[in-house]
Amino acid sequence: MSLPNIAPTVPLGKEDCLCRKCLIEQINVTLNAYYQTHTTDELVAFAAEHKQANVYTEGLDYMFVNGEQHPTKWYLLKQGQCCHENCKYCPYK
Repeated sequence: MSLPNIAPTVPLGKEDCLCRKCLIEQINVTLNAYYQTHTTDELVAFAAEHKQANVYTEGLDYMFVNGEQHPTKWYLLKQGQCCHENCKYCPYK
């Protein structure tokens, strides 16, 4: 499965690992920086550009906490609106 084309906020060096796990971590660093500097409406528009039907990536779209699967803020932003299920990482609160 492909990862969203989101550039890192810091340049990657020769020593930086480009494996899938490390790329997901780097994308999350970039997304966390975006979350701090953009409005919810801007984030929803940005996330919509990266929405792919039926493509869900562990670490980006969902995570496991104490054995339970939770949607991430990124996944919820891609949905475009609150589902009113009191999600742990809801960006619309």
